[in-house]
Amino acid sequence: MTNLKASCDAILSGVSGGEARVPGVVAQVTDRNGTIYSGASGERRIGGDPMTEDTVFAIFSTTKAIAGTAALQCVEDGLLDLDAPAKEYAPAIGKLQVIDGFDDAGAPILRAPKTDITTRQLLLHTAGFGYDFFNETYKRMAEDHGQPSVVTASHAGSIRRCCSIRVRNGSTAQISTGLAKWSKASAVSAWVK
Repeated sequence: MTNLKASCDAILSGVSGGEARVPGVVAQVTDRNGTIYSGASGERRIGGDPMTEDTVFAIFSTTKAIAGTAALQCVEDGLLDLDAPAKEYAPAIGKLQVIDGFDDAGAPILRAPKTDITTRQLLLHTAGFGYDFFNETYKRMAEDHGQPSVVTASHAGSIRRCCSIRVRNGSTAQISTGLAKWSKASAVSAWVK
């Protein structure tokens, strides 16, 4: 294992040092028995704090493949019902309201959803969530009402969103934060169990 650690550390140092570099990098290697290498090199941002193995990254849509794969593995293992209400896995999703527009004073018009959001809808991007840079309603919520943007990569910007723009027929897809919500829900569920 010492050769693996030395080799991996050298690779990480190489990509985070010199002129053509990334500011920082974290890597882990696992096998069926657990983690066999974990390391970090460089800085969280140029001139900033050192990169650590527990640094949180905003990897945005990269999570879709990871969360989708994890969800389907949970379905295979009988741990996840795609058609059950998602609030069974992440109770905060059950507290979301639907936005039906804005009143004359500019306040959001919110109502209870007519149906529960399912995990299948989160995976298919048909749960009614979207991004403020693609959707005017979300943009207005961010600009006028302080709803955190998804680009903040914060917990407040994802699970704690105050509303969902639910599509009336529940079948129209848009690029959305749905998988991010499921991956946070699954992570929370895994820790609880």
